[in-house]
Amino acid sequence: MTTQTSPQNNSSHCKVITTYFGKRFSYPENANDTIEILKDSIQNEINLNPGVDNLDIIIVNHNCGVKIGNDYLNSINGLKTYCGRVKVIHRPWNDGRGISLESMDYAFNMFNKVYDYWFFQEDDYKVCEENYYLNGIKMLKDDIAFIGYDMETWKDLKDNGKKIKRKLNLIKYLTTIPQLFIYGLNHTKRVNNIINSTIHIINQGHIPFCTNMTGITHRKYLQEVVNSKGELPHPKIKHNRQNGLQIKNPFKIIKWGITYITWYVSVFVFGEIEFTRVYHDLGYIIECYPHSPGLIHQYKNNPIR
Repeated sequence: MTTQTSPQNNSSHCKVITTYFGKRFSYPENANDTIEILKDSIQNEINLNPGVDNLDIIIVNHNCGVKIGNDYLNSINGLKTYCGRVKVIHRPWNDGRGISLESMDYAFNMFNKVYDYWFFQEDDYKVCEENYYLNGIKMLKDDIAFIGYDMETWKDLKDNGKKIKRKLNLIKYLTTIPQLFIYGLNHTKRVNNIINSTIHIINQGHIPFCTNMTGITHRKYLQEVVNSKGELPHPKIKHNRQNGLQIKNPFKIIKWGITYITWYVSVFVFGEIEFTRVYHDLGYIIECYPHSPGLIHQYKNNPIR
């Protein structure tokens, strides 16, 4: 099955950037840091030629009520970029459910009839290579449904695949009992089934999921996921916002640590893994965009200050 549309055929293009102005454990740690990286990221969208003649930037704010952040986003709504406009969406907090993945689903629900090609990116990354969008579109063909851009992990599938399988098995064995106590049997079964499926895909010699969800696909594939699963995959559990550094009681620290790790594993599996692993269920595969040292800038490892 070949993607029918192309940038030469009056296609429409968007990039979804998800953001959140609450506390984080690494840079950007707060609203001011997040505004700082968003300013740099938007400047990148103004300066960088994506290789297509139209590209709107949809910023989805998981709105936790931080006024300074919301005001900043409202101030750039409608801003002209290299070949499009910024569109700002504030989605409800809803106890933090869904994190950035539900923001991606939220954007697709709102604009699925508007755009043909979709690029997904969290706010602490930016793509720095010219023509990256056009080049990604050209790779979407036959049975390739998603092109991942932050995919250095998967450069050597044979060696790295073994390491990742070991980590996934370790996650499964160490967190199964906490998952059962905290989230119940059905939740735990789903986590383990996704992990087992991911390992099976690696054993078949395929890339199982796209790291950090950074990548491009076509509306056709996204709609197939929605038709099959009811939504673009995302975790539905409440956000664990409590800061363990504020806890003094050692037993409560241990309890918090187990709860946080269990929450983190759940959102990783239901989120980062499942968001693109799901294409394998539909008979497609995932490909890596050609890696180069300057392709992706990761703010949390090289912060703009």
